[in-house]
Amino acid sequence: MTRILAAALLAATGCAGPRGEIALSAYGGKAWNSDADLRLKQPGGTDLKLSGVELDDKSFELPIYYGLRGTYWFPPADADDETARLGTWGLMLDFTHPKAIADEDQVVNQQGTRGGAPVSGSFPVSQSIESYELSHGHNLLTLNALHRWLPAGRRGWLQPYVGVGAGLAYPHVEAVVNGVETNGYQLAGWTAQGLAGVSADLTGSLSAFLEYKLNWADVDADLDGGGSIRQEIWTQQLLVGLTWRF
Repeated sequence: MTRILAAALLAATGCAGPRGEIALSAYGGKAWNSDADLRLKQPGGTDLKLSGVELDDKSFELPIYYGLRGTYWFPPADADDETARLGTWGLMLDFTHPKAIADEDQVVNQQGTRGGAPVSGSFPVSQSIESYELSHGHNLLTLNALHRWLPAGRRGWLQPYVGVGAGLAYPHVEAVVNGVETNGYQLAGWTAQGLAGVSADLTGSLSAFLEYKLNWADVDADLDGGGSIRQEIWTQQLLVGLTWRF
């Protein structure tokens, strides 16, 4: 994955003129999902809204929460071929592997129709959806713009940075609805994210970073046998990682 990120960054930025800084990173940490409304649609007259379903992250259970990224920092406009000075603007491809697992025993308000019959009231999630989880990854791939602060244009021990980006959600959908199982990866929707962090140099080519990141994703997952489950997922993340520069 890191080789793919580096190759994509080189292709996107080109190799002509003074080269900026290329960095590859890996990280882990903890994610928190906000409660999300689930919209279940199926042939035969099922159109239900399940309100405020808890989505567990299980960040430290296998497969754990992790991420990989590749970053290109552009050289400043006054850099020349011999001395490509450190730039403050960058472009980053970021792959994040959080999880979102519904609590099927939770009692939530359900409104709509099931099999053509009206439904209104509070019932366990399992009464409509036996299980639903994105447990092999609520996988998010984003392209991000970055800005960092360098002391007097030079590398310093502490380097704050911020970023914003958008991309695609490619979750591994595991669901059982009416006894029919769905299990597989899907290109399921859009995602956007914002982040802020600080990086600290450890050696000439290695640094560590601490970061807060917020993702929004609109996931529309197809179900085997027809129909879909849709939800908007907000995921907060506190992560630590290592970066190798070359």
